[in-house]
Amino acid sequence: MGDLHRVLGPAHATAVALGALCGAGVVFVPRRVENLAGPATPVAFLLATTGALALAVCWAVFLAGPTGDRPGGAYRHLARTWDSEALAFAVVWTKPAAYVGLLALLAAWLGDWLARAVGGGSPILSTPAADQWAVGLLALLTALHLAGVRWPARLQLVVTGALSALLLGMLLPGLPAIVPGNFVPLLPTESLRADPVGAVGDATLVALFGVVGVEVVANLAGETRGSRRWLPRVLLGVTLAVGVAVTLIATITLGVIPWTRLVFATVPFADAAASYLRVRASLLAEPAILLATAGGLLAFSWAPTRLLYDLGDLLPPLSRTNRHGAPDVAVLTTTVPAAALVVTDTTHLALYLALPGLFGLYLCHGVTAAALPRADPAGFSAGTTGVRADAGDGTDDGGADATAPLLHRRPALLVVAGLTASGLAALCLALVVTRDPATTLGWLRVAPALSILPEGTLVRDPATTVLPATLGWLTVGALVWLTARDYRLSREPESDSDRDTDRSESPARPNTADRRRD
Repeated sequence: MGDLHRVLGPAHATAVALGALCGAGVVFVPRRVENLAGPATPVAFLLATTGALALAVCWAVFLAGPTGDRPGGAYRHLARTWDSEALAFAVVWTKPAAYVGLLALLAAWLGDWLARAVGGGSPILSTPAADQWAVGLLALLTALHLAGVRWPARLQLVVTGALSALLLGMLLPGLPAIVPGNFVPLLPTESLRADPVGAVGDATLVALFGVVGVEVVANLAGETRGSRRWLPRVLLGVTLAVGVAVTLIATITLGVIPWTRLVFATVPFADAAASYLRVRASLLAEPAILLATAGGLLAFSWAPTRLLYDLGDLLPPLSRTNRHGAPDVAVLTTTVPAAALVVTDTTHLALYLALPGLFGLYLCHGVTAAALPRADPAGFSAGTTGVRADAGDGTDDGGADATAPLLHRRPALLVVAGLTASGLAALCLALVVTRDPATTLGWLRVAPALSILPEGTLVRDPATTVLPATLGWLTVGALVWLTARDYRLSREPESDSDRDTDRSESPARPNTADRRRD
């Protein structure tokens, strides 16, 4: 296995985490949630933040433990805890495909914007100019990764830093602009008054779709200095910060634009900010959407490439790195299929795998975290005390995250966090399976990019899209696993007893060491 270069710091990891959680549509908050909870929408986002933190704790305790030096994320966590590579592979198999689909979607949206804003496109090629721009962006992303881990991380810092500054500039002046009367009555309709708990609960589940991508930063574990010390803190801190930010965004938006009129807002938060900043909404919305989409494109590229690299234990070519320490085969295995999806207009096929695969992963990972204190006591101890366990590679300085001492004294808290995360993920997964893909994908923070897909592409009976697509892809994964297993078995060296038998039966045949000496 080639070696990744451990050159990233906490700032790079923070930028990646922010890019993943902001997605492409943070300025569209609270769209698709406010129609369920009405003026109580901020409560739904606050509850969703609690659920996101439970999910983040499940990752943080593993990142602070013996697997916190490896880039495989959930694959390493599950494989160690349950002592089963086959189970871990089955759970994470859909993750690369999910993120390839999301990369294709964001690249296609940016390509469409560039084609409209700049024009261009080669007349020699038969593909539309938007597709040419999208493929060019994916080629640039590939080149950045192949040039070394620092380049995409630095660009992520610039893009996410600019987005954060813009959002703060929109958010802070809005706090005094809130009109308290917009929240009175809190439950203005008969349906909301009849079942307020159910209404807020449904809104909370929809808001939870915004946490997709929370685990992306875990894939930087093989390239971040002091990963066991810093990545858990970055994950927990960014999850809390984004959760508080979107709750404030929802509060400001509803406090400036009355709930009954919010349906007419094209980009809700940008429209609200434009009113109290006294500027045109497009001056805020367009740069924010562009920065958020570019940040999401950069952030989502880490998850599949580093997971595929770590699967090099099963498929050795994936673990190859170039002289810059970049996993070149894994990168190309991610960006080339994404470009193919764009050119062939089949991005929606990969998107059918995104939500079942990711929420299924969150469900299994939550259960694994809840079982950690009993299933892997050494790993739990290492993740909550900073003590190095047997799986460390000696490249990290150890150190548990900020919640570790509390978890060490009360492991039941991790059980509660794991069961909470897995339960919420199960409810979201149930919505994914039973609702139309166009609806559930529209709840993601990348939803604005769905506008580039042909109308009606995602409007299908879920029984003919999400479930068959997921089961079919899992079947492909089973075939890949069996082929990789047979390949590994065929490459394993003979046992010492077999070699001794061979030498006793053929004493005149020189062994490998003899041939090297000759």
